[in-house]
Amino acid sequence: MRKSRSNKNAVAASATNHRVSGLVQRIYGWTEAQAIKLGMQDLVPAALIDETTARLRQLSHANVLGPVQTQRLTRSGETVAISLIATALRDAAGKVYAVSSTERLQETTAD
Repeated sequence: MRKSRSNKNAVAASATNHRVSGLVQRIYGWTEAQAIKLGMQDLVPAALIDETTARLRQLSHANVLGPVQTQRLTRSGETVAISLIATALRDAAGKVYAVSSTERLQETTAD
């Protein structure tokens, strides 16, 4: 995973086993060492697991998914709104071996 120049962006890559690799940016609060051990269930609210799994399946039929408005969990357990674009990474045979995503923290406005 690469650091983004903006502290509101996270670039994530995960293998098809739903493990998150690399450094999850400051918007989630995880260190690189912690992020390597994370699975989808650590970052996605329980109510959105099925929807997120379905989106990952969609990537097997398309190269890019998004932008999608969704939510993620921070290390502290807070739910944050994000915009996500995901790209399927394919091998020479066209098989998806990982997913790369850019996730942007959504601005919140006071009512």
